[in-house]
Amino acid sequence: ELIKAGIPAVIAMQESIRDDSATRFARFFYPALAEGQPIGLALAEARKRLAEVGEGEGEVSDWVMPVLFTARPELPLFTFERQGQPRLKAKVSGPPLSVLRGSEGYFVGRQAEQRAMRGFLTGSNEKLAIVSGLGGFGKSTLAQRSLERLATHFRVVHILSCKSWQGLDVEVLNLARSLAQAGYGTLSETLEANKEKPLNPEQLGQAVGEALNAGTGLLVLDNFEDLLNWQERETDLHPVQPEVTAWLESLLLSLAKGRVLITSRYDFGFTRTGRYQAAIGRISLDKLEMMEAVRLMREYSQLTALPIKELIELYGKGIDNPQIIELFEAQRRQIGGIERQAELLAVQGKYSSAMLLTELYHSLPEQAQTLLRRSAVYREPVRLEFLSRQLPGAQKWLSFLRDRQLLRVSEVLDQRGSSTSLYSQHQSLRQFGLERLEAEEQLAGRQAAHQR
Repeated sequence: ELIKAGIPAVIAMQESIRDDSATRFARFFYPALAEGQPIGLALAEARKRLAEVGEGEGEVSDWVMPVLFTARPELPLFTFERQGQPRLKAKVSGPPLSVLRGSEGYFVGRQAEQRAMRGFLTGSNEKLAIVSGLGGFGKSTLAQRSLERLATHFRVVHILSCKSWQGLDVEVLNLARSLAQAGYGTLSETLEANKEKPLNPEQLGQAVGEALNAGTGLLVLDNFEDLLNWQERETDLHPVQPEVTAWLESLLLSLAKGRVLITSRYDFGFTRTGRYQAAIGRISLDKLEMMEAVRLMREYSQLTALPIKELIELYGKGIDNPQIIELFEAQRRQIGGIERQAELLAVQGKYSSAMLLTELYHSLPEQAQTLLRRSAVYREPVRLEFLSRQLPGAQKWLSFLRDRQLLRVSEVLDQRGSSTSLYSQHQSLRQFGLERLEAEEQLAGRQAAHQR
């Protein structure tokens, strides 16, 4: 569970270990780790020392007790600065690096994504990297950590927040000024030479690429979703402004030593007919990690402004995570307004009902499952009251499913497919919902008549 949560490595003891063995293990393990050895080699050295003690004393040794859990044991856990070697850091322009921080004090985790990011930004194949994922999934934190670790690779870093985008010409001019202040004035010279006849987007892209190459520079475009057409609910996402698309493609083709890093809530395309994909590295943060879920739990206000489309995606990607379920429950309790509450209930109901129905089906005895399959074949719904008699303690399911908001999603569930097991479950829910809604309408009618 710790590895899944993003902890890079865990050392555990299989059984209880003697105090003297634990002390000896630490005496050799931590110095090896501090020397920069990969954790696997450091552990092997410490276990070897424990084995030597056991052989010398003629006792059963504790050397077999320490166990390493990690995805990549050959990688060092720490980066060390060698004394006497000056550490050249990139000159950062634009907003400070702190603007990319997802949340202060949280370990970023995502070791696989960090390795991919380093490969994209320092390798010879990819020239541009896109990190996509919903708000709170750790895009900015991942970018921040990568920039810190690559501080000696790039001579200059320019961070451009697309939330305050002022137009392509203005942003390129700001980039030129930043590069000039860092000692790389080729872009400023190019813009000045073409002052009478401004460059078109393709020429601007080429000029920016050449300037980044000259300075081994990195251009960071943060929050790029603000420039995309996602609000139009298009499936083919791309920049709204055609000149931005042309500029990006030309920039990509011009990069050699320079690199571009883009963070965006949504992945997108910007090359004509899908060309040059080999030069684009894509990192998609699909799953919400535990620490990011905990951070979202603390920052409910972020969800208040999210459109319902993003809420559905967020809940869908974190459906296996109990923190996400609790997140929605807490958010629903805090948000005011009937309309917003109904939207959140619909999102939660859509997934919760599907989970409960599936779990309910697999929890039933084999006889009940057979009846459900038969009912699906003959299209005869099975009443939920019958299912409750087949499964001891099933009242918790019924009380949950009786929530009126959850019953409204039965039509959505019924459209998911016609597999025999799911079909019968959805039909059962719909039938039960119709009966209950009819009863509620009759009750409401009687109450209205009584008031008159």
